[in-house]
Amino acid sequence: MAQLVTRIDKNLPREIDAMVDEGVASSRSGVVRIGLLQLIHRYRRARIGAKIVEG
Repeated sequence: MAQLVTRIDKNLPREIDAMVDEGVASSRSGVVRIGLLQLIHRYRRARIGAKIVEG
């Protein structure tokens, strides 16, 4: 699996930890992966929708 290093807002780790505690994912990395996948899927759907509207 590839690694991605990034800086995040100082409040995000607390939110991510809360999600781990609630069982959204088993680790911080898992939460970030889920979030990125959701963003990618939303972006792709929006692009497809725009192409359909364009014809």
